[in-house]
Order: sequence, then structure tokens, then C-alpha cells
Amino acid sequence: MQVVTETSHHHQDVMLPHVDALLALAESIGTASTVALREQLDVACHFLEEQLIPHMEMAEANLFPALEGLLSDTHALAPLRREHAEVRRLIEELRRLRDQLTVAPMSAGTAIALRRVLMKLFTLLRVHLEEESHYLPILDKNLSRADAQAIAAGMQHASLEPL
Repeated sequence: MQVVTETSHHHQDVMLPHVDALLALAESIGTASTVALREQLDVACHFLEEQLIPHMEMAEANLFPALEGLLSDTHALAPLRREHAEVRRLIEELRRLRDQLTVAPMSAGTAIALRRVLMKLFTLLRVHLEEESHYLPILDKNLSRADAQAIAAGMQHASLEPL
């Protein structure tokens, strides 16, 4: 049984609609009202801050060390760690842009910046989640069932909410 892979696939099934919503949100800039846009940004930021960041922290604490141990390389997951850092940076930028929105129409520059951040987050998260899924079978194939269950349990967090 693929305990780690199944746990991660469940997480992805919950997270992907939220990630896809980032693209839809980016595409609505210029047609949605500022009030509606701000509401959708609040929903997106809630997902990113309350669900995605805890997921990344648990991956960094549970999955990454186990994989690096199996691969005998403490730098094997450096690209994924850098992607996590970039996601955190983009979330901060998105939060800053969201906080600048008022009921007045946004400037063209703000619209471009907001669309750019949302598109980058969408693209990076889609690719990153796909990359993660390629590493998971390594854990399931090389760990004992008990170790795999411990990692899967370490990846559980109550904040995953369907969209």
C-alpha cells in the first residue's frame, strides 16, 4: 500500500481547486469590481496562509528529511525548498497588494502587479505539486510501513478545507 502517496494525493485533491482559483482570479482582474476582487483575494489569502503554508511546513519537516535520507543527499531537495521560499515571497507580495485595494478602481499598475503575482503563484504551485508527486513513491517503496505511516501522520493537518 502506498501510504505516503495516498495521503499526498488527498492533499493535492483538496488544494488543486484552490490553486486553479488563483488563475481564475487573475483572469477576472479588469472585469470584476474592486469589492468582489478584494473578497476573492481574501479567500485566496486564507487558503495560502492557513492551508498551503502549513502544508509546506509539514512537507519540510516530514517528507523532505526522509527523502534526503533515502537519497543520501542533504541537497537533493534544494530546488523544492527554493520553490517554497519563492511561494512564501509571492504570498507576502499578494498580501501587500490586497491590503492596498480600496473601493476605488485600482490603477493599471496595481492590476498588472496583482495579475502577475497570481499567475506566478498559480504556475509555480501547479508545477511544484506535480514535482512533489514524483518523489513520493520513493518513500513508499523504501520505507517500512510503520515509517511511511508516521510520515503520513506527520503530514496530517486539520486546516485543509475543500473549495
